[in-house]
Amino acid sequence: MRPQDMQTFEEARSLAYGLLGDLRDLLGADFVPGTVPSGLAGAALAEALRHIDAAEDALDRAGLG
Repeated sequence: MRPQDMQTFEEARSLAYGLLGDLRDLLGADFVPGTVPSGLAGAALAEALRHIDAAEDALDRAGLG
């Protein structure tokens, strides 16, 4: 792997972190601050946040190589 390939990967990884953070913020924006959604909305939000966490974890692991 060439050094510039690694730089490009790190730039993409950094951008992905930012986008995942934006998505997390966007998902929470539909609810009144300090409240927790319930029912299907709560379950869907919890699942989406778990997927975001998993994606961030995968980016962390990819950066360790």
